[in-house]
Amino acid sequence: MYERNCDYADLAEEIIAEHVELQWIPQEGINIDFLESDKEKKSNGKRTYAECKHLNELEQFYSGMDFAIIVYEPNAALLDETQLRILIYHELLHVGKNGKVNPHDVEDFAAVINRFGSNWAKMKR
Repeated sequence: MYERNCDYADLAEEIIAEHVELQWIPQEGINIDFLESDKEKKSNGKRTYAECKHLNELEQFYSGMDFAIIVYEPNAALLDETQLRILIYHELLHVGKNGKVNPHDVEDFAAVINRFGSNWAKMKR
């Protein structure tokens, strides 16, 4: 099941304000819906904490949104507050200026690795 999550939208606004490389998103009028899912998603045996999707024309018509960032709650619940902020930052980096989802430029985004390291999502034990 999917539900809108205004807390993630508010967090994204804060993150965009803090990171100049993301400030083009509101300036260009890009609309992002933030959803949470109760699904415990995995890909290639690894947890998927969240994903960014570019919405197709019909989805855009009905929602008024260009992208959706979906947070998989059972997995994201394993992250602390700092890791959750990094996760949302990471997903915002996927929002592409050309209406497509930006792929990682390395295994993650270089910007994320340079700021937070490559193991930012590892659970604290």
